[in-house]
Amino acid sequence: MGRSRRIPPAQNYVGPTILNLFAVDRPRLPGKRLAPPSCEMLVHAGAQIDARDKQGNTPSKRALAYEQTAVANLLRSLGAR
Repeated sequence: MGRSRRIPPAQNYVGPTILNLFAVDRPRLPGKRLAPPSCEMLVHAGAQIDARDKQGNTPSKRALAYEQTAVANLLRSLGAR
């Protein structure tokens, strides 16, 4: 058998991590913002705040790219780089 590759922890080679997905969540209803409370809950539940997706993006970087400044600020206040 071939050698197995070691995958670094918190890296999602399939696609975005769950925190990356919530960091760019758009409101479904006017005035309803789910992303900041959802991201905070995920971090407090143990989601790795600086986990990178397969493109190397962190949740805070994706939030900024999608103009979700409230989420990016929240993640930074929780310790994101």
